[in-house]
Amino acid sequence: MAGRMSRASRVAVLVVVIVVLLAYALGAGVLLGLTSPRRAGGEVFLATAAIGGFAVGPMLMGSWLTFWDPRRSRGSRQMFRRMWIVMGVVEIASVALIIAYAVLVGAPTWLPVVFIAGGAVLMAAAYAMGPALRNADRHQVAGEVASIYPPEERRRDIRRIVLTAVITFVIMGTLSLSLGLIFGAEENWFPLVGLPIAMTLLFGGGVGAMFPSYRLGRRTRALVDGDLGRLRAIGKVVLGNKKVELTPEEEEAAARYAPVAPALLTYQLISLGALIAGQGILQINTLLSETSDPAFRVFSAIFLGLVIVGLAVVIPLQLRQIRRAQAYASAHPVPRSGATATSTVEV
Repeated sequence: MAGRMSRASRVAVLVVVIVVLLAYALGAGVLLGLTSPRRAGGEVFLATAAIGGFAVGPMLMGSWLTFWDPRRSRGSRQMFRRMWIVMGVVEIASVALIIAYAVLVGAPTWLPVVFIAGGAVLMAAAYAMGPALRNADRHQVAGEVASIYPPEERRRDIRRIVLTAVITFVIMGTLSLSLGLIFGAEENWFPLVGLPIAMTLLFGGGVGAMFPSYRLGRRTRALVDGDLGRLRAIGKVVLGNKKVELTPEEEEAAARYAPVAPALLTYQLISLGALIAGQGILQINTLLSETSDPAFRVFSAIFLGLVIVGLAVVIPLQLRQIRRAQAYASAHPVPRSGATATSTVEV
């Protein structure tokens, strides 16, 4: 059995993954700037979307494979087949977009080849590293835990999220205001002062919520022993209020998952909402700028509309699932038998 991966090792792996993805995205952007002709205008959005697809696809697939074992059950295999189909569509679309960009602007022939090869390498690395990290991050301990998210830990996480947001807000707010006063930001107050402050507040809160969300996600995975199919069935009952026949083990797992689900969904909503809102603020800045290219302004208007629609859909959905989980937890208290069970515990 593989040994347990330490917290420092998990952080190091996460940092490496982020650095690699950022290096790919930034390197691709620099390569576009150096090789694309000056007449490239709105076509650059094709290349930008392709870069996003080549980077986001491996990131999502690597995350799924790190968390979940697609071989655990029939349900897991079905869900991963669907994920592979989605990732395949994203990758094919990215290939088509970068080729279309190269043809439209007359970019060098080797440019799309480099982008496609880079995306293929990232996807292959995600497929190889995901299971390896998952196997290194599991260990078995004996004992029954009444709550996988104790109240004192919940209060500590909330304090940390608020503290992270406040500290980043104060630091960036002070810096932005100082630079605005020094260089004069009367005509460009929003992009020079308001935008950094708003983005930093969202970033601080979003990042602060990611850490407890990741920790609770790992503990949730432990409840179902890495079986995404079982978690999906439990989620239908707890979050979807659907009639699904569960085994006694799954019913106990559902009772333990329900009290944690509201906090997990709230943290995910904060992180996702901060990311979406941050993108919306960037588009507002582009629309307010008088020097923005008309093609960029059209794209920003469309993207801002999608941001508003996304928030209008995600927020009510998450809140409804939170209420359902709370109701299920009230109706199905966690069993407190004296039996001792062996389970995978994630710290």
